[in-house]
Amino acid sequence: YSCDFESLYTNIKPDHASEIICNFLKDQEFLQSHSSEFDVFAIFHILNSIFSNNFFSFNGNFYKQLIGLPMGCKCGPS
Repeated sequence: YSCDFESLYTNIKPDHASEIICNFLKDQEFLQSHSSEFDVFAIFHILNSIFSNNFFSFNGNFYKQLIGLPMGCKCGPS
């Protein structure tokens, strides 16, 4: 067996990741027990906002990551 971990996060599409996470939360009945506190629509848009606004600096220049999930984001691996 072999695996390629070189481009792990850049291969994950942010919209798809947000959709999968929200579907998981719905399926696990997490949102049903916390329905007054959480909304799937809101969580989806919060995740998309986090995933699509990843900025980092390199050699004194700032860049925005355009492809894949942010590698330094805590919710990226989720």
